[in-house]
Amino acid sequence: MDRVRSLERENARLLQLAQHDYLTGLYNRGATQEKVEQLLRQTGDGALLVLDVDGFKQVNDQYGHLAGDRLLQQIGQVLGLLFLVEEPVVGRIGGDEFVLYFPGKKGPDFVPSAVRRVRDRLAAVPIQPDSGVYLSVSVAGSAAQPGDDYLTLFDRADQQLLRRKRRRSPPSGPLVPVQGLDADIHKVRQDLREQKRLPGAYCQDYQTFQSIYRFVERGLQRTHRHCCILLITLTDGQGDLAPLPRRQREMDLLQETVSLSLRAGDVFTRYSSCQFLIMAIGASSEDAGHIAARIQKEFYQKVPASSDTKLQHAVCSLVDIGEPARS
Repeated sequence: MDRVRSLERENARLLQLAQHDYLTGLYNRGATQEKVEQLLRQTGDGALLVLDVDGFKQVNDQYGHLAGDRLLQQIGQVLGLLFLVEEPVVGRIGGDEFVLYFPGKKGPDFVPSAVRRVRDRLAAVPIQPDSGVYLSVSVAGSAAQPGDDYLTLFDRADQQLLRRKRRRSPPSGPLVPVQGLDADIHKVRQDLREQKRLPGAYCQDYQTFQSIYRFVERGLQRTHRHCCILLITLTDGQGDLAPLPRRQREMDLLQETVSLSLRAGDVFTRYSSCQFLIMAIGASSEDAGHIAARIQKEFYQKVPASSDTKLQHAVCSLVDIGEPARS
């Protein structure tokens, strides 16, 4: 009997893992589709909401993937508790995409009301604690129609979401009729622009940082402006790597400090598990030293007084493109 119960518990555990998203605990993509299909077959009615996070890549770039994961978990918690009476199927179907399916017949005002409720509630979620920047999501939905399965219902809601996003991004400047190539270039410009600019410096992955560096380096050959590369290294008091859990916490703290200590036009990247690389355009070697001192001061104020953490820095000034001078 004990063995049977043990097998039942193990089967239940495996089913839980197979159906639920590891990060948020919500239904995963496959389970969401299966549950919605089942309810559609039973009732033929219902409504589906689709939502995604505006500028989620920027959140990851600016604050790191751990912060992005925490934000997704918060969204999952909010969505899981927001409609307790209606008992929707709530799923994370990929990256920063979520769906909510409400079974049963719904009135014509249900979808717009539910969309507002989701959007307004998530607008109170901070992207980072004490950041002063709050979550923005795009939400849309559709009521079920005769003959719908999950895919047709989802596609209709997703098309509504795309239309909503396009309406929210009008071209800047005076409204003038544009056709052909003019329309294309306006669309390209809208795609290229930051949709939601976060405070602080521009954080990018290393490959993107490298491309930006090479572009700036080419421009310096013509303009002869100052530009410095600054490498910030985090160590313990003996100059060695701190234990991984502590290092991860302190690197997250350092990333926040670096971002908010730099100008919006500066760029930085996580170079290694204990280093950040900064490109300060228009900064001399002396300016870079001041930047490093400012980062150190802000960082040391945030770590516990008992910590022996040290920040070290090195500067490369691009005064001569052929042979960069070092300070």
